[in-house]
Amino acid sequence: MKNNLAAACCTLVSVALFLLVLRFVADFWLLGIVYSLQLHIAVLAALGALLAVILGARRFGSLLLVAALAVALFTLHLENRIQPKQHALAAGTQTLKLVSFNILGNNRANGGRIADMIVSSGADLVYIFESAPLRPYVDTLAKAYPYRVGCGAVVAFCDVMILSKRPLSDPRMLALSDLRQERLATADIDVGGVTVHLGAAHVSKPYFDAYHTQELEALSAFMHPRPGPWIIAGDFNAAAIAPDMQAFVRRDAMTTTGWEPATWPTWAGPFGVPIDHVFVSKSLSARSIARIPEAYGSNHYGLTAEIAVPPAGPQSISR
Repeated sequence: MKNNLAAACCTLVSVALFLLVLRFVADFWLLGIVYSLQLHIAVLAALGALLAVILGARRFGSLLLVAALAVALFTLHLENRIQPKQHALAAGTQTLKLVSFNILGNNRANGGRIADMIVSSGADLVYIFESAPLRPYVDTLAKAYPYRVGCGAVVAFCDVMILSKRPLSDPRMLALSDLRQERLATADIDVGGVTVHLGAAHVSKPYFDAYHTQELEALSAFMHPRPGPWIIAGDFNAAAIAPDMQAFVRRDAMTTTGWEPATWPTWAGPFGVPIDHVFVSKSLSARSIARIPEAYGSNHYGLTAEIAVPPAGPQSISR
């Protein structure tokens, strides 16, 4: 009996590790969810391998244990290499507070509470996704955030929305693919003479054929002709460790705003997956990121981030 259980553990762990190492061969869209769960799977594989060792499969189980731990460490390396470098802030640096939150499109019962949370947050910028529950509160929000893209501004539709205390220039609502329209809101703001590009993105799920990768490539294609710092945030439906997410961050010379908290599913709490992100150009200084403590009826937790914008012109920054 013990031998059979040990063999079953070794088989399951071997299959799990095989699926994870396929990322080194190609980015298979069918494994998109697996790649986002890479750390979770690696930890479970390590526990399974350890159980196999205890049950008697010492040699092969130990080999699988080492492999699982190696995958887990590699996953942490993937996350670490897109972490921001901490800089001393130059004189004249201004700090922006951002809230980014997928509030769930049918979450109408909590629309008023979410609107109150946004106003009381003191954020300079707010990116909202599936924003239909906020439609009745647009006028209330406009008192604190007079500048907006989405939900009656630029487009009538309420899905992706940018709220800002600062004037927005060149506001747009764009499609990332033909799968869904109006999933990218963009605009520019002036921060101490620096033009900062804003992008609120709602990317399709990774199991919708190859749309997830294609939409990230479309987002990059929009960003590249527009030099200057970017703040890109939203619901990416994938963890930053996924291959196409890593390619996006490297391609556009961006970083996270710190070690990212889990945001989905809400019932998993800290053991969930960080599929909502705040990315910034390396010319900006990411100061912090945190999860909004309450989900307000959504299936995602929201994020708050602080981003420092150095002043325009030559400057000396110590690392």
